[in-house]
Amino acid sequence: MREIKFRAWDGEKMILLHLDDWTFYNGELCHRNAPLFPIMQYTGLKDKNGKEIYEGDIIEGYFPQNFTDKKKQLIKINSTSENANRAFRGYQINLTDVEVIGNIHETPDLI
Repeated sequence: MREIKFRAWDGEKMILLHLDDWTFYNGELCHRNAPLFPIMQYTGLKDKNGKEIYEGDIIEGYFPQNFTDKKKQLIKINSTSENANRAFRGYQINLTDVEVIGNIHETPDLI
């Protein structure tokens, strides 16, 4: 079973959000410490350095273009574990081939 974690971008830094701090406000689920910040969920995957991969992360790696050639590319993670796993399977890569190099909030110029 994968670990469920969230983080948020508060405009200056990433903050880790604890699961017991969630509440409903005006009928919507929000985090007590980050009610208006973009929330990113942990995918359950780690890169080649053991860094956790979250939604919004930008990863770099050599991804197959066909059965014989691999091309270095950047990919933005925009889904949770199940879809991210499916995307990686589609590329037929191993997570030991990818590295988190930024995210859409701290390093938007990478996109």
